[in-house]
Amino acid sequence: MTLPVISGTVGNLNADWPWLAVWAALGLGGAIIAALYVRSDNRRRIRCNLAEQGALLLSIARTKRIEAVFLDENERFYRITYRDKNGWEHSAICKISAWGGIYYADDQVTGQP
Repeated sequence: MTLPVISGTVGNLNADWPWLAVWAALGLGGAIIAALYVRSDNRRRIRCNLAEQGALLLSIARTKRIEAVFLDENERFYRITYRDKNGWEHSAICKISAWGGIYYADDQVTGQP
């Protein structure tokens, strides 16, 4: 009894690399889109949280981890400037996470109404 001979090669890298490049590009594109969504969603959440308190967000910028008060790997930090419902201008560091809430630290009054 003889065994059948299978012709060809399995997993030919020369034939498969274009598909690997396509999948890698799709994965990278998906990661970029997800990062942009998280960034815009964080800004929206901060703006809505301040609006619930009667405040108006004036500026927001991502802050470096060294400047941040809290040191957690899964949270993002923003330096914000806002005007409260009485007209006072504030500057603060805002900590936000996907599963947690929004926390404000180092809140300082920087301007009068």
